[in-house]
Amino acid sequence: MKTPTRITLFAIAAAALTVRPAEAFEATELPADNLVENPWFQSPVDAAKPGFGLGVWLRETWDGAALVDSATGDQRPPDSLTFSLSQKASNPAPDPRAAQGQGCFNDPTVYCGTAARWAEDRGEGCSLERSGVDAYARQIVAAGDPAHRYLRFSAWWVAHRIAVAEVVVAGAASAAGPWTPLWTPLHVESPDVDLAAQVPGSTTSDRSVEWMYLTCGSLACAQAPVVETELPHGHAFYRIEIHVRYPELQQVTCQVGAKLTGLYFTTSATGGGGSGGGGGSGGGGRTHLDASGADTESAGCSAGSAASPLPIALAVLAIAGLHRRRRAATIPRA
Repeated sequence: MKTPTRITLFAIAAAALTVRPAEAFEATELPADNLVENPWFQSPVDAAKPGFGLGVWLRETWDGAALVDSATGDQRPPDSLTFSLSQKASNPAPDPRAAQGQGCFNDPTVYCGTAARWAEDRGEGCSLERSGVDAYARQIVAAGDPAHRYLRFSAWWVAHRIAVAEVVVAGAASAAGPWTPLWTPLHVESPDVDLAAQVPGSTTSDRSVEWMYLTCGSLACAQAPVVETELPHGHAFYRIEIHVRYPELQQVTCQVGAKLTGLYFTTSATGGGGSGGGGGSGGGGRTHLDASGADTESAGCSAGSAASPLPIALAVLAIAGLHRRRRAATIPRA
């Protein structure tokens, strides 16, 4: 079987962007065959608010071998470090005006997108509390057909500095496991570089381009690229697990964290993409970014104007090497 395609980042020339209104940019709705429940992290009670959904996304945080806390609902337990939620005008959202009615933050002129976030919350300030801590948000889904061997995935993501931000897919014969890791369709590592700060055109009033550029490698896109893999055999259940970890910080900084939303995962009897999940057909096996890769509008602290410390020719990052029609498989680990 082929090894996963690595998508690396290369410097290209900067491009000018027009400033858009303060509202979520409209992302393409995910296909109807999506197996992920609540992929946009919206409250099931009020679509104008963010939410994990009671019992939908399980969250855990581990400090070494010790479980720090866990949560199954929307709220974070007191004094815990589990995943939290983001609601911002720069987050992507499918048809944000229709879904969120009168806007968000009690402002009818602002339309927000929602996302899962691993970062300092507002009011917490910036600290070293999350340094080196592993956080997870996971969901178990039943395969449409256990005989399907092709998996497809897409997601919107952004990050600042992050030791790892990834999505790992595991399979099992039962919803209770045991789980076998099968595929890592998204893997980002950038412990020393603030990825959001490298994106051109990002401003305090419009940071949506950070999502677009880091997810798509484009200054304007509405669909997250789809990646695909072929397994030796299908599974009855799959666990979709988001895993993030801060780097080992030596000093306090706000420019750390990652966010994801719009997760798409499905199985298929044949390869080649079909309807695709929020993106093109087919895929390159996995999106893998090393030392330069994502942006998160980290909850409590903004990257400001995201001015790049690099020359303008190096300030723009583009994703290259995505072979949408190639399929690659990851050999399951025991």
